[in-house]
Amino acid sequence: MTTVHLLGGSSKARLIEYRKKKIAAMEAALAKQQELASAAEIGAPVDTLPAPTMEFCTVCQLQPPLRAYHCAFCNRCVATFDHHCFFIGSCVGEKNHCRFWWFLLLTSLEVYSCLGVVHSGFHSATSLQGWLQLNSIALVAVLFFYTFAATAYSLCGFHTFLMLTNSTTRELGKGPDNLAYLRGTRECDLPFSNGLVRNLGGFCCLRAGCPTILRRQPWSPAAWKPVGKIERNSANICDNLWENQYYSCC
Repeated sequence: MTTVHLLGGSSKARLIEYRKKKIAAMEAALAKQQELASAAEIGAPVDTLPAPTMEFCTVCQLQPPLRAYHCAFCNRCVATFDHHCFFIGSCVGEKNHCRFWWFLLLTSLEVYSCLGVVHSGFHSATSLQGWLQLNSIALVAVLFFYTFAATAYSLCGFHTFLMLTNSTTRELGKGPDNLAYLRGTRECDLPFSNGLVRNLGGFCCLRAGCPTILRRQPWSPAAWKPVGKIERNSANICDNLWENQYYSCC
């Protein structure tokens, strides 16, 4: 059964006004990004090249900010795009990545609880055949939940890494060979990382739009600074956890 929602004149006007404000906010973010790019030092070995900008989106008719991507499934540009999740039926990006992480964490805890319930349903028997007859349903259930648990724990751990390093699934998957704004970087550079504390603050609060909600201001995407000079020999381990002067994970 298909439900059709008809918008009245006032609803259409509000929708058009909302889209205009959204486009204006993204254009303002782009202007700020370009202003930062003019003073940014591009990382070696291509520091003499101009800072890359995102291609103009002909579908959304706007200039997307750095790290954005037009999702073919959602048919819209998503700021700080991570991936399109078919399980939740939506994209995971700048504004909802934190909530997606909480979803994964709570799912992992729920699966752990389910495993405890399933294990309590096993019964002892004097023979293997008798044990299989008594516990056949519980055995199928525990195999299912262990598979589900492996998936949930892996995803939760991976997105925890993304949270702590200010990275995205798309950037790790594509890499500098396929993303122009990552050129000159290596796997362990984590070019958008600002240290653990600032990464957590940005992921949990700033990128989720908490300040704009509290101040009742329209949300606008982050104006990411183009990749600057990469410090691979720093003594600050907290801000350079993956590669520093003491060790390298690459």
